[in-house]
Amino acid sequence: MDSVHKINQLFFPHIFDVSKAPKLPKEVFSLGTTSTFHKGTFLVHYGETLKHIYYLHRGTILGFRPVHHGEMNLAYVVKEGFFGEGWFFSRRSSMDEIVVAEDSLVTKFSESAVAKLIQDSQIVKNFLFTLAVKSTSVSTKFENFKNESIKERLKTFILNQFKNMGENDKLELNLSQKDIASIMNVHSVSISRAFSELKKEMKIQTFKNRIVIYR
Repeated sequence: MDSVHKINQLFFPHIFDVSKAPKLPKEVFSLGTTSTFHKGTFLVHYGETLKHIYYLHRGTILGFRPVHHGEMNLAYVVKEGFFGEGWFFSRRSSMDEIVVAEDSLVTKFSESAVAKLIQDSQIVKNFLFTLAVKSTSVSTKFENFKNESIKERLKTFILNQFKNMGENDKLELNLSQKDIASIMNVHSVSISRAFSELKKEMKIQTFKNRIVIYR
């Protein structure tokens, strides 16, 4: 993984909002170890069997997933709450690489601590809420995305990149149209046609391995 910045261009990340989850009593966190993790720290590696669950108090955590040829693309963003719980409870090897995006305050719970946590019904409700939010967010977004035309999917891609990486009124992506076709899992001819259609609505310049979009 070369850099978060490079990978961040390539995906439509899920933003998991668990702000309405049942609140946890402060004493719960005494069961774990709370630390500040610095930007760029890997908390979970792809293929790892998790023996811990994490809770993010402050900061931002990024989850990456493999797509093709060993590349890892940004799949989701966590701003608060538990993460890693899905892989922990399923006992499956993690499909994620979880990286700290900015200095973040995180509590790490061991297996023995989790065994104590799930004895509390309020904490179980929090786990169920966060797992449900993540599950329904992914399935809803997938269905909506799948039913859009390729032109609309491409437009969504561009608007997402502007939101995350645009500078003033300009966005520059070091990607070819073929790269975007591969990311979106569609034929390169379809992407080329979609770009042609979007050029009627937006100012877009396409080069061999670079795309520049203006608002």
